[in-house]
Amino acid sequence: MNYLGLNYVCGIYLLLFGGAAGNTVSNVQLILSHKKVQLGTTFKCYCATVSGSSNVTWYKRKGENNYTISIGTKVEPPFSETGRYSVRQWEYDSKPFELEITGARKADEGIIGCREGGDYDESELSILGGITELFVDMKPEGGREVPYKEPGDVVHFSQPLPEFGYTAKCHVQATTRNISVTIKIAGKEVPSELSAIDADPINSQALQERIFLQHRYIRNFKPGPELHLQKLECIAMSPNYPHVEFRNHVILNVEHKPEGHCEVTQPTDCSGSITVVCKAVYNPSFIFAKWYRESSPDTYYGYHHEGKGVLANYTTNGEYRATFTLRIYCSDDLPDEDTLWFDIGNLVGSVKLSMALSRPPPTSTVPTTSTKALTSSTVEMMLTNNYSYTENVDENSPAYSGDQEEDYLLPELPAYDELLPETSAHDELLTELLVDDEPQASSPTTEKNAINKTTPKSTTFLRGTHLMPYANICK
Repeated sequence: MNYLGLNYVCGIYLLLFGGAAGNTVSNVQLILSHKKVQLGTTFKCYCATVSGSSNVTWYKRKGENNYTISIGTKVEPPFSETGRYSVRQWEYDSKPFELEITGARKADEGIIGCREGGDYDESELSILGGITELFVDMKPEGGREVPYKEPGDVVHFSQPLPEFGYTAKCHVQATTRNISVTIKIAGKEVPSELSAIDADPINSQALQERIFLQHRYIRNFKPGPELHLQKLECIAMSPNYPHVEFRNHVILNVEHKPEGHCEVTQPTDCSGSITVVCKAVYNPSFIFAKWYRESSPDTYYGYHHEGKGVLANYTTNGEYRATFTLRIYCSDDLPDEDTLWFDIGNLVGSVKLSMALSRPPPTSTVPTTSTKALTSSTVEMMLTNNYSYTENVDENSPAYSGDQEEDYLLPELPAYDELLPETSAHDELLTELLVDDEPQASSPTTEKNAINKTTPKSTTFLRGTHLMPYANICK
């Protein structure tokens, strides 16, 4: 696994004629892409012969032992078994034979050479040690370890959790000691313990390497609902790459019964509704959700309900979250004080949330009449409409009817607001006229004569005398 994400061929080539690694002759030239290669990268070696022969052998030497990598283009065991070694021959090239090694490991270190007949050239290859594997182990109490090697693997935690929880471990495999390892959960570093193991050499002599194991772990790990869908990360750094972090992580899938909270909003009076909003989280999904009042415990409202005085619905906020809303309107069976319950459950368990309810005060009423509400448009209507009024008039007095309207119509009047004086005498006079308890006995003819004799067509006329026939009507 290429943790560094580096997969390239270095651009510097070294021509070796008589290097320190051994005797060379001019008939064979070896070109190495680089002498020091980073762990996990790809590198190439090129071999050119003066004779142009195709009978070239690639080999590796460790100590006094020589191991054949390939003859011609055929790769030999154990190198062929790794799947990382390949040889190609180019017909028209100054470097006709190419050895490519992908995913460089510490086991690839040694002296690499090519030989044609009795001629050869070689050079030493070094692999910078580092982390070869990093993954998460999860072991329940009394159970077996389960490795999670791919980034983003999901770890399921079913209920009930073991009494002593799990052991969460970051497993680091490296070709060098002193690896720095930390564990983070939901982005925060958590306390952990460290253990290190020096492993025996592995693989055959030709590809032998020593692996060092280092574990950073958390004991008694019992994730709660707040960690559902959060990351547990392992972060490692090698002393050879002090500025490069190696990372791997798992996603925590934590089963739990529903949890939540509710808020109640009271209206100012019975014209509005009591609104209750409950937000819940759960895993797996809820299988029931219902409302009921303590005053009538046998009456349930589902999470989607519409009935007399009640409206309930819900919306989901992702796979494991929902918002439930209940509206209660004033009705005959709504007591002054009550307790509302919200009950929700899934396959793991259920929870009941309670909240206090208070019946809103009665809807306030607004008076339908007001002496101050008289406007110019009202006066105009009273003066011009063809109405006939006979209520509350003394039976001995002649009734006023629309037939006499022409005697009371005024010539074109200015706007009512322009007729009002600066003082409040007008309002007082109107009030006095409108609330007079005694019916007016004067006849329309008498009123007309009084108007013609004493009152010009003026503001005084509008305010007082002309409104007299209507005084009984406006009471």
